[in-house]
Amino acid sequence: MKTFLEEALKKATDTKIFLSEVGAIKKLPQLLLEHLPGKTFTLIADENTWKAAGEMVGHTLTEAKIPLTSPVIENFEGTYKSAEQISRIIKERATVPIAVGSGTINDLVKLAAQQNSQPYIVVATAPSVDGYASAGAALLTDGVKMTHPCNAPAIIIGESAVLSSAPKELKSAGYADLLAKVPAGGDWLVADYLGEDPLNRESWALVQHHLKEFLTIPVDWDNLFKGLTLAGLAMQYQRDSRPVSGGEHLLSHIWEMEGKTPYLHGHKVGIGTLITTALYTYLLEEGVEGGEPLKPREEVLKAKLTLLEDSFSYLGDLSKMERILQEKYSVTKSQAQRRESLIEGWPLLQEKLRAQLFSYEESEERLKAVGAPTTAREIGLVRETAIEDVRKAQLLRNRYTILDVIDDLGVLEKALEYLKDGPFLKS
Repeated sequence: MKTFLEEALKKATDTKIFLSEVGAIKKLPQLLLEHLPGKTFTLIADENTWKAAGEMVGHTLTEAKIPLTSPVIENFEGTYKSAEQISRIIKERATVPIAVGSGTINDLVKLAAQQNSQPYIVVATAPSVDGYASAGAALLTDGVKMTHPCNAPAIIIGESAVLSSAPKELKSAGYADLLAKVPAGGDWLVADYLGEDPLNRESWALVQHHLKEFLTIPVDWDNLFKGLTLAGLAMQYQRDSRPVSGGEHLLSHIWEMEGKTPYLHGHKVGIGTLITTALYTYLLEEGVEGGEPLKPREEVLKAKLTLLEDSFSYLGDLSKMERILQEKYSVTKSQAQRRESLIEGWPLLQEKLRAQLFSYEESEERLKAVGAPTTAREIGLVRETAIEDVRKAQLLRNRYTILDVIDDLGVLEKALEYLKDGPFLKS
C-alpha cells in the first residue's frame, strides 16, 4: 500500500506530501521548513476543529518556532461569500493558510488560497469527505452547489488519534462517501462502453483498485482516510470529479440546492448510493428491453427544458443549465443509438456491473454497520419525493449515469415504480 500511495502522489499535480499515521502532526514543522521555507502561516478552523486538532497544531508549530499569525476561528458557512472573507484575511496578512478541519473548512481555504495564488496545507480532523485532495472547492454559490476549480493542498496531514476520535456521524459520512465510489464506478463503466465518457485508466486505478479493501467492516479509519484521499488525488489528476461521482452525487446536489435536508454531505450521498444501486438492481433483475418508445429529440428536449423551468425557476437564471441540456440532447447525441448499444452490449455490461457493484442489501448493511442513515426519513426526506428526485437530478450535468440509462431505455417510470413499491429506503 505504501508503494501504491507513493505512486499516486507522483501523479498528483499539487499535493506533494500525504501523511496519515500516529504522530503525523509532530512531523508538520519539518515539512513546512523543507517545502515552504521562509513562509508565515495562519491556522483557520471552526470552534470544533480547533479543539480537535487546532490547539495541537498551533502548539507544535509554536514550539518549533514556525512563524504564525493569530488563528482564525469561526463557524463559517459553506458558501462562496465565506471563502471571500477568508481570502481577504490571507491577502491582508500575506500568509500561507493551514486549514484545520474537514469538508467545509478545507473547501473554503482551498478556494481562498487559490484567489491569493498561495499554496495551502490541510490538517484533517475527520475521515469524512473525499475532497481533501481534490482540485476543486464545492460551495454554495448564488444558491447552487458549484465546484470551483482550484489547486489542491500541497500537504495533507491525518493524525491517527484525531481521525479515530472524530464524531461518529462524521466518520460514518466519510464511509458513505467512499461507498458511493462503487456505483459511481458502475456509472463510469457504462459511460465508457457507450463512448460518452472514456475511462481514464490512471484515475480509475487510484479510486477503484483498492476500494473494497478500504471499505472493510469493522473500519480501519486510517485506511478509510487513505481511500478518501486517493479519491481526491484521482480528481486532482484528472481535474474532474468523474472518477468519484455519479448519479448518487447528482441526487445529493438536488437535496442540497433545495435545502431539503441540513444533514452531512456523505449521508446524503449514502442515500443517493442506495437509490442508484436499487436502479441497477432493477435492470439486473428485469433486463433492458421492453421500454417505452422513444420520442423525437426535439420533443424530448422540450420536455426536459419544461421540467427544468418547473423544478428550478427559484434559481433565477437557468441559462447554464439550459445549455447543459441542449448539449446533452444535441443532434449528435442519439438516444436511439444509445438504447441500441445498451441492449446489444447488456450481456457484457451486466457481467462488469455484477463484478463492480455491491448488492442493495450489502450496501444497506454496510451503512448500518457504521451508523450511517439508510432511509430517506433519517436525513429529513420524504421517501417518495427522494425517489421522484431522480427525474430532476438527471437534468443537472452532462455526465452519463444510471439516471440517463433508465431514461434512454424508456424504463424510467417502471424503475421508479419498482423503487416505490419495494423495500428500498424503508428499513
